[in-house]
Amino acid sequence: MTSLLLIALAIGQPDPAREAVNTTVETARKRDWSAYAKSLAPDDLKSFRADWVPLLEGLKKAEADNQKGFLEMFPGVKDVDGVLKLRPEEFLAKIMAGTDKGQLFRGPQTEKTEVLGIVSEGDGQSHVVVRATRKWADKEHSVVEVMTVRKVNGAWKTELPQVLKQLGVAMRASYSAKPGTATAKDEAKPEPPLPKK
Repeated sequence: MTSLLLIALAIGQPDPAREAVNTTVETARKRDWSAYAKSLAPDDLKSFRADWVPLLEGLKKAEADNQKGFLEMFPGVKDVDGVLKLRPEEFLAKIMAGTDKGQLFRGPQTEKTEVLGIVSEGDGQSHVVVRATRKWADKEHSVVEVMTVRKVNGAWKTELPQVLKQLGVAMRASYSAKPGTATAKDEAKPEPPLPKK
């Protein structure tokens, strides 16, 4: 298995997959969030936006002061209805621009990347092994990551990073109340008094 993996990394590397990853990495490095969003898989963007809808619908009922802080994550959008009208690409680009300004996703700055190899999985999907050199606290750190790209309508697109997928899932889990669970409107009931001895 290891030998086959090494062979796959060494030969037959599809240029479109490499180019797709390079585009995603470079647009993120430049913080060109509109171009970054366009480099990602459309179905991932759609799912990411959908994960936020329960929160957005809840915020429509909240007071203006409670909406203000949230709306800062979406530069140029005036209200929650405006956020809900954003297309998936626009939604991610806005939230990345807004949270980047607030330092939420900034983290270490990527200085350079190097594609180490590509493992193809059929004709429509590849896993690209990338070494990223990042600067953090005035020191350079090297990490190796795997980025998955797949062909969508004839074009190669990068999958949404796991950190963003997890953020979307967390939003859905936090704001989608299941039947029988407490909601913000529920009132706490006092515990019944202990029986007298």
